[in-house]
Amino acid sequence: TLELVAIVKRWRWHLLAIAVIAFFVSVLFSGPGFITPKFKSFAIVYPGNLVAYSRESPTEQMLQLLRSSYIREEVIRQFNLAERYKIDTTSEQWHSELFKTYEDNVGINKTEFESVEIDVLDKDPVKAAAMVDSILVYLDRKARSLQREKANEIAVIFYNQLMQKEA
Repeated sequence: TLELVAIVKRWRWHLLAIAVIAFFVSVLFSGPGFITPKFKSFAIVYPGNLVAYSRESPTEQMLQLLRSSYIREEVIRQFNLAERYKIDTTSEQWHSELFKTYEDNVGINKTEFESVEIDVLDKDPVKAAAMVDSILVYLDRKARSLQREKANEIAVIFYNQLMQKEA
């Protein structure tokens, strides 16, 4: 340990200079000039308006709806995310790149309390909040659409049974 102290004493000005330079370089390269700051907007949603149709819980059903291509495509279209994320739409894999960037910026995860957390990262905090709100609107639309389909199926089944009884 005495040798280590002697080495540090001998090279203290060099070590101090390196530490100061490293500090300023880290401040420079981690600043907004190199890394665009992103703002996070989130919502925690409970499946109050969903009914489980099988063994899956309403939370799992909501998770599937939130991760569906319908919601992803609507958000991408509404916010023109290809342009916003600067995706070259002339390349062959631009859809894959767009979906990957979307997945990097939009997180949808189940919480431990049977709810779902939606996180959106964006360089504009207002856009991030608007994206979360839009995801919730599209979730409600899709859930209502599915419930309407199921109700129509049940109505047709009951109607057919009624017709069979009358016959």
